[in-house]
Amino acid sequence: MDTTDIKPGFVRLFCHDSARFPAFISSAIVKTNNGFLLSSLKYRDLVVDLIQKVFPTSVAHGPCSTFKLPLKMEFDLLACFSCKTWPVVANEWVVRYRKNNWPPRDLISDIIRDGCLVVPIGNPHSKESHIQWRISFSMAEKKLIHSMNHTQFLCYGLMKLYLKHVINSNAEVKDLICSYFLKTCLFYCIEEEHISWDKESFLDCFWTCFRRLIKLVKNEYCPNFFIKENKMFEGKVCGEKSGILLSYLTELYHEGLYSLSRIPCLSELLLCNMYGTVLTGNTLTDAEREFICDVEISPCLEKGCETKDGIECLRLLTAIADMVQKSTRKIDKAMLTIRYHLTVYYFVQLVYQQICTNESNKNNYKYMKQIESLIVHNCMSINKCNGMLLLVTLRYLMRKYKKVVKIVQKVVKKLKCSIIYKGITYTCVYNKQVYMNEKCVKGLTLYQKLNCDIFASTYCCLVDCKLYPSEIEQELLQHSIRDITFINPMLYSYVLMFLSYLHMESKQNMIDTLSELFTTIYDIYDKDRKDKVEAQLALSLFKKCIQLFESWHDNNATNKQKFKR
Repeated sequence: MDTTDIKPGFVRLFCHDSARFPAFISSAIVKTNNGFLLSSLKYRDLVVDLIQKVFPTSVAHGPCSTFKLPLKMEFDLLACFSCKTWPVVANEWVVRYRKNNWPPRDLISDIIRDGCLVVPIGNPHSKESHIQWRISFSMAEKKLIHSMNHTQFLCYGLMKLYLKHVINSNAEVKDLICSYFLKTCLFYCIEEEHISWDKESFLDCFWTCFRRLIKLVKNEYCPNFFIKENKMFEGKVCGEKSGILLSYLTELYHEGLYSLSRIPCLSELLLCNMYGTVLTGNTLTDAEREFICDVEISPCLEKGCETKDGIECLRLLTAIADMVQKSTRKIDKAMLTIRYHLTVYYFVQLVYQQICTNESNKNNYKYMKQIESLIVHNCMSINKCNGMLLLVTLRYLMRKYKKVVKIVQKVVKKLKCSIIYKGITYTCVYNKQVYMNEKCVKGLTLYQKLNCDIFASTYCCLVDCKLYPSEIEQELLQHSIRDITFINPMLYSYVLMFLSYLHMESKQNMIDTLSELFTTIYDIYDKDRKDKVEAQLALSLFKKCIQLFESWHDNNATNKQKFKR
């Protein structure tokens, strides 16, 4: 093998005694000024001609011969030479410093013993391409892949799917990136990046590899894993093409989960996870995929926010605010901002609890106004309906019943057009279709959608904090789970409205609200979507309202009789 004045990763094969070779190989030997060389082009063509005698449809594909068999099976046949010694040009890989001790020393020794392969294809940008052969480390790569853990292997599989269904779906950048580039990217990440390659961090690992790919494209430099001097992007990912690819990859990175949902098999899994259904074939539209992502992400954002410790809640708020400042990704900023607002939602209830326990405090009204301001500025941006319900609950406790009724009427109007979720979505098909038509495939972020009053989660009461009407305290306590009670927001809205009319002594409005409350319970908890826990809470609250109405009616009748006497 000769590597003089040739791009790293490629060699020439000298034939010192052509008579020693069989006729098949001898016919591929060419005479040059430097001696007899084995032509990679002639050798590959001879192999293709030979295979075509058995498989007439065989064609040259890179260094391989590609042919098809029945049942749409396609094969690549590679006729190459084995080199039992490790190439000098790859010695840096052997002694390279490795932060993560991967690959381990015993595997490196095993790979070196196997040597390498030389395959019949030259540097396409060289005038001597026809007499050059490429050094192949496919045997070494196979051993490296077999040494990966399950998460690393899944990451490689997801990267290949992402290339096929997402990156290559853009005609402007199609085929600029190949799976070998992705494999190289993964190898470098395993070797250098300080991340946990476990199943819990699977997506983090994937995005780490994706960030690495973006960095490589930005620098227009992708070094071969074994021979760093071999710049694999050379002549392919450069100039204007590189700029277009970088812009597209960055856009996909900011999309995050949205871009992953373009992979058909992942979309189906998300849908099955949500609705418990099994679909076959690529049945999802882009709007349906976006809808699935939205309803999958939105409930997850609330997880971890529902702390009952005021100090811990304040620490969480500080940490989230710090992360928002430091985050460079638009999608991270949006998600963190959402979590900040949701955490404030619980923080408000904890602050109210402290005010209530301080009976000697003469400034309670002033503090209540401060809490009101906190709600308006932090809890109304995301999940606006629940922010408004938190606000009207506070105003109810401040005995501003007319304001409560006015705001609750707005909340009910919004909720009738919202998608209400709790863990998994339960909503009518009409709302889903309206959402997909108006909000999906419009270039809107989830943060922007949540600002449009589309989503409303179940209203959450921290029962120890007392930020709820005292009339329904027993019902909330009886149906709480670890001191937290979840109420359907529409149900809670009508309960607040009824209690306000009760204090205003508006009989007809009370009757009308009870009727709406009964209809709401029937609509939400029908036979197909019955949730026993929430159904029991709903019925308990309805019975309580009936009792309060009857008690008010009896007292009112008694007072009228006394007045007549």
